[in-house]
Amino acid sequence: NSLGIDVVHDLPGVGQNLREHRMMMVQYSLKQPISLNCEFGGWRLVKNLVQYLFNRKGLMATGSHDVVAFVRSDEQMTRPDIELVVAPFSLKPARMSGQPEDMSVEFEKAHGMQIFGYQTRPESQGSVMITSTDPAADPTIKSGFFSHQTDYNLSAKVMHKIRELASQPPLSNLLIEETSPGSHVQSAEAIMEFHSSMGGPVAHPAGTCKMGNDGMAVVDERLRVHGIKGLRVVDCSIMPTLVSAHTNAATMALAWRGAQLIKKDWQ
Repeated sequence: NSLGIDVVHDLPGVGQNLREHRMMMVQYSLKQPISLNCEFGGWRLVKNLVQYLFNRKGLMATGSHDVVAFVRSDEQMTRPDIELVVAPFSLKPARMSGQPEDMSVEFEKAHGMQIFGYQTRPESQGSVMITSTDPAADPTIKSGFFSHQTDYNLSAKVMHKIRELASQPPLSNLLIEETSPGSHVQSAEAIMEFHSSMGGPVAHPAGTCKMGNDGMAVVDERLRVHGIKGLRVVDCSIMPTLVSAHTNAATMALAWRGAQLIKKDWQ
């Protein structure tokens, strides 16, 4: 109503319950020139690009992060609650201004590697709300990161698991030192400060049109929007909570199931 848009059906849960994985990235310098830092500039970039364009082979035919581990913050848990991802390159610190021109990614000149990690099932919730009748206008996004104490407390455990992995041979034999945030960052408060200032989303937003039958639910078990005939939502926004993994495969599964349901209703 505040934007002059006629309300067809009032669903207060639309745009609420935003869930997202937030990562912290730890970087290490390497004893030997074995990282990919120098492979994406100058003549090496041209070589890799030509190899990919003509043969579909080489570094550009691989994923950016080939090593993934799911671990438990507490050994008494029945399933993992932290994901760790290892990459054979290191990046210059990004300027966290929020401006598009400051979001470029640059490799460090010295050889290094990174390990980043995040909580797989965050409890914190945010929101996404429209700001105009113009669908192209930027919405107001409130991430809600660390609004739940559980997520806050787990940050130190994520850092502990990253450092535990890096301390194990043979990986530890390749490392010189932790360059970011550095071994001086030890207390839970210091780790949280690093996570808040230098962490970021993992591009797994979900939950803003959640499935369910409570007052904040938007779609039912057949992906139909409550109270509006002929309208469905078929993407990861219908997840009530995040999956304990990347959202890509789960979203494809939702789309496959959604297509089945739509076809069945039209038969």
